[in-house]
Amino acid sequence: MNMGSRAWWVVAAVAAATGSTVDAVAAEPAVDGKMVLEEVQVTARRREESVQSVPVAITSLSGDALVEASVQRFEELRFVAPSLQISPSPFGNAVPGFTLRGQRQLESLATQDPSVVVYLADVPLMRPHGTNSSFFDIASVQVLKGPQGTLFGRNTTGGAVLVTPNRPGNETDAAISLGVGNFGRYQGDGFVNVGLSETLSVRVAGQYTHSDGYTKNLLSGKTLDGEGSWGVRAGVLWKPTEKVESYTLFQKTHFDADASGWRLFAVNPAGAYSAFPGVVAALQASLARQNAAGYHTVENDQVAREEASTWSVSNTTSVQLGGVTLKNIAGFREVDTFATFDYDGSGVRITGAGTGSVSLFNSQNTLDGHQFSEELQVLGTAVDDRLNWIGGLFWFRERNYDDQRSELFGRRANVGTGTNESKSAYAQATYKLASVEGLSFTAGYRHTWDDRELFSQNQIQALTQPALVCRLRSATGALLSPCERTSKYSDNAPTYLASVEYQVQPETLLYAAFRHGYRSGGLQLRANLDTERPTFDPETVNDVELGMKSTLHLGPTQLRVNAAAFRSKYKDIQRTLSYLPVGSTTLSTAVLNAASARITGGEVEITFIPTDHLELTGFYGRTSPKYESFPTPGTITLPIPGVPLSANNFAMVPKSSTSFTARYAVPLGAAGELGFQANVYHQASMPINDINDPFGDIDAYSVVNASVEWRGILGSNLDLRAYGKNLGNTEYATGGVSVWTTGFIAHMLGAPRTYGLEARYRMR
Repeated sequence: MNMGSRAWWVVAAVAAATGSTVDAVAAEPAVDGKMVLEEVQVTARRREESVQSVPVAITSLSGDALVEASVQRFEELRFVAPSLQISPSPFGNAVPGFTLRGQRQLESLATQDPSVVVYLADVPLMRPHGTNSSFFDIASVQVLKGPQGTLFGRNTTGGAVLVTPNRPGNETDAAISLGVGNFGRYQGDGFVNVGLSETLSVRVAGQYTHSDGYTKNLLSGKTLDGEGSWGVRAGVLWKPTEKVESYTLFQKTHFDADASGWRLFAVNPAGAYSAFPGVVAALQASLARQNAAGYHTVENDQVAREEASTWSVSNTTSVQLGGVTLKNIAGFREVDTFATFDYDGSGVRITGAGTGSVSLFNSQNTLDGHQFSEELQVLGTAVDDRLNWIGGLFWFRERNYDDQRSELFGRRANVGTGTNESKSAYAQATYKLASVEGLSFTAGYRHTWDDRELFSQNQIQALTQPALVCRLRSATGALLSPCERTSKYSDNAPTYLASVEYQVQPETLLYAAFRHGYRSGGLQLRANLDTERPTFDPETVNDVELGMKSTLHLGPTQLRVNAAAFRSKYKDIQRTLSYLPVGSTTLSTAVLNAASARITGGEVEITFIPTDHLELTGFYGRTSPKYESFPTPGTITLPIPGVPLSANNFAMVPKSSTSFTARYAVPLGAAGELGFQANVYHQASMPINDINDPFGDIDAYSVVNASVEWRGILGSNLDLRAYGKNLGNTEYATGGVSVWTTGFIAHMLGAPRTYGLEARYRMR
């Protein structure tokens, strides 16, 4: 056991002594202005339950808690949820990448499933493109940790993020919020809720955000890492009778801005680019200029753009029939995205006899697609309400056009249209023993059938070639003509869980759970040779978790401690490797199934209210993955000769993250209430890619955030709030591209110090 093993036993001991997950921001002022522990409701088992009674590691945050923590987009959830890492993917700010308990898909390709899926109103969003623009008018966000395959239709090995928008209510209500900040930021959001009748209500919400950006491009003079996004959402709730309910949700979002800046971080003087006279010297000169100009400066010669538009509609209808509830969840989503990036971050170019002048590594990516999902649930209770059960059928289908064009030792085009379909049936039940009060058992099973098809057309133009030529070859090495290939993949697999829960006392839960999860195999958009195997296999995880959830009340003093410890056995791991084949100067990218690994870790979340008006919260998350074996294909040039891939660390997985938040409320009587909040967040270093190139780690960093709010100013419905993020102006990276054997490493940059002022008016 290597967490280290001592840390594993410490977390396990805490879990066994007291219980497992915590609400990260669990308290909010009561009517009299005093802090109280909030009773948080979650839907981790597809029915509403208290977070403190569910045997699953969950961080649950209300919409108010997100506002108080200055969480304005998905990436900022990492400041308030342990074991969760969210950062821009290689496709930019409009496409966030999710890491949870060591599991992450590094690239958001149409032919691969993510390790962590975002759900909006119970509908899975399989492509994360554009999800940042939907982060408004939120009722709650739930982060479910560990394999989610029994009750959630898109099987994931890392977890799920459940986003629940505010639903319509019968009352008439409205609010508007306006804000300004540095770097040319201005924003607005609001909602209107109207009860049209006793049975029909409507809620409409929207948001708009603009920012000029904070990264200066020395070549063009433009500023990058800006934002121009808007979103609108409309919900209609119809309750014709007490036993029938229909909820329809429509959403439209758009993101449009100058793209993410890529900053050159390190140059390999012995890389493949050293074969071209002057290139290494030009890279080193570009790196020196960027270092001299300041951290948030880049030299990008690509015209940088990011555009992501989505629209979706879903309907959830439930009907109560005696002691049984039928629920149907149907959803549709469409995504259209386009982005360009200068991955080498230098502006250096090379000239070929056929291609002319080309960048070292530029990319243009387009993904257009749509998805349908349909889920039918049956829920009920039996045996004097001691048995809770749920069963269902799930169907999902998506079709995506994925077009990736890049300049890298020439030009290349990987173009494909993929269709993914998944069908499953599931059942789960929890039984409370009558003979032992507080003791219950849960068991669940799902079987899934996956079918995929990819039509691909891959071409390449080497530096000496006058035009693009086919990149697809047969097993004998002959070029395919016409240059196209259809690949298919089919498989089926079970997922299951078993847990035992013991409610030691009304406010202390102990549990132990075993979960078997899997992530579907798929097809390789970039595969060129039939011998490269156009498909890759599913990966599986066997996960054991011990947990505790406990709440203590001693007069005004309140304490909530939730802890979880886990150990996962990870097999046939899907890994995307970009590497230089032996004897070649052309970078190759492929998805491989590494043999096996184990991951140990845990989380502790604490909420402490020592006085009526002070709340202290904090968390510590630890993730320690280690490959047990990782066969190195003979075609890969290792970045460090003699060091096997099995010695590497997992990409984009910090081994630890820590957060501490203090919140203080000052009642002002009829004048309202003042609220102060400060947060310190720290995360450990992490590698950029799975090959672990030299200098390929993102350094550890810490940031400090704070806010002050005056609620109910002078007895009115007006709130005023000032906030500051990264107050110490820490220089840190959020992601990057490492092609060390080719010649360089480049980083995406975290935001510098930002601050702003917001005013919110509630009309009731």
